[in-house]
Amino acid sequence: MGNGLCYEEVLVRLSAWAAPESLPGMVRCGILTDQALGVSMPKLRSLAKECGKDHDLAAKLWASGIHEARILASLVEEPGEVSEEQTERWVYDFDSWDLTDQTCASLFRRLPWGVGEDLAMGEKTGRVRSPSRFRALGSTGRT
Repeated sequence: MGNGLCYEEVLVRLSAWAAPESLPGMVRCGILTDQALGVSMPKLRSLAKECGKDHDLAAKLWASGIHEARILASLVEEPGEVSEEQTERWVYDFDSWDLTDQTCASLFRRLPWGVGEDLAMGEKTGRVRSPSRFRALGSTGRT
């Protein structure tokens, strides 16, 4: 469990790092920006190191709906604490390729119960609801 920053401190830091001038570039890359701040990945990775692994913090960050907070959630989440239901909820919330890629690369591929097979089943049963979610199949390396 993390002993780093609390949720409120993380949100303050993310807000301070907001870079609205980055949002047009995100849009050009196909990233939805209605809930984005424009915080760079190097800053998110640095913040994740400060936070440490923290399941409760990850849940709060994801629930915030803030684009960068969700990416940060995937970096601080504890793989051993993730349930299949949580994974389904998070996959349902994927709304951009970068969130999908980061979550799969940073978290889903480390899950002990084989998320690749589960996402593949979702694709076969129609539970994968968008091209962004479909990319999760390839990102796990376990299609």
